[in-house]
Amino acid sequence: MGMFTELNIACQIKPVMEVIRMLDKMTSTTYYHLSDMILDREPFNHPFFKTQKWKEMLRSDSLYFSGRADSHVFVQKFRDCDPVYSLNVRCNLKNYDDEVELFLDWLKPYILTEGFLGYSRYEEDQWPTLLFMENGELKSYTHNKDKERSWRKWRS
Repeated sequence: MGMFTELNIACQIKPVMEVIRMLDKMTSTTYYHLSDMILDREPFNHPFFKTQKWKEMLRSDSLYFSGRADSHVFVQKFRDCDPVYSLNVRCNLKNYDDEVELFLDWLKPYILTEGFLGYSRYEEDQWPTLLFMENGELKSYTHNKDKERSWRKWRS
């Protein structure tokens, strides 16, 4: 049957329109024809887009985690400031092909946020893995069973 992995992050992203469009389609509840999404992924030569669940990953949900999947990409504009593009992701899925890790690896070059991004949590784990951006590198913080805390570079 398999176990679920939850991903919950929020970050500002670079205004790269191909990325914004792809994230918009991946988070939208509006149906997009599969051929449109396949054409849109072509500029991104990344293993994430070879996984089976890349198209619906950010909308995936289950009953194993409280709350509901709710992912959005949106733009905020304040008076005299340039627009700010933000991404909120809350999803959970059976991470058989390492979709969570591959998605974050694909997204990493476009993340503007420094510091805390959110967390990832495997269904059987008591503690989440906290996710941070530090100088362009994705890092994680885990609390292991021996009550030791450890920093490590994200699985890349």
